[in-house]
Amino acid sequence: MREGPGADETGVSVREQCDCVFVWHQPNGTAPRWELPDLFHKFGQFDTDAAAYYRPYPECSRRAESEPVHPQIVAEKGPDSAHFRYVHGASVTPVCLNREAADEEWRFYVPPERGREQVENQFLRTVWEDLDIWRDQEYVEHPALSKVDAKPYMAMRKWATQFYEVPA
Repeated sequence: MREGPGADETGVSVREQCDCVFVWHQPNGTAPRWELPDLFHKFGQFDTDAAAYYRPYPECSRRAESEPVHPQIVAEKGPDSAHFRYVHGASVTPVCLNREAADEEWRFYVPPERGREQVENQFLRTVWEDLDIWRDQEYVEHPALSKVDAKPYMAMRKWATQFYEVPA
């Protein structure tokens, strides 16, 4: 393995950023199709001081080590607004105001301040609650969704298909 955008003969590329190790693996051995974004400068609305965040290791990685969770399942949590109430007991259910696909990024917007503050304060707890579900979750091609979630959820799934070069 080597560091940087290129992949070795196994299709693996490794890069370190913000004390995290990111690994690109492509079954057919091709190099990454885009550069890893600078996570602290990607989102202008957040503080860009790395010292203001939880350290990713060891605090946030020990318990999540070797979890059998596909990254798309984690991403699908965003447009699934109903789960915030029923899984996390949230008093506010975020609603997707807008969404957009920009190359390798999927963005969705919710009314920010109160919801964002609550998510930031409870983030680590919600990850463990979600993991309790994700460990046994099976992929459902056409999931039962609320009317407000169906359109952004399925649009995200359609967008994500561009990243799969092997059969599902």
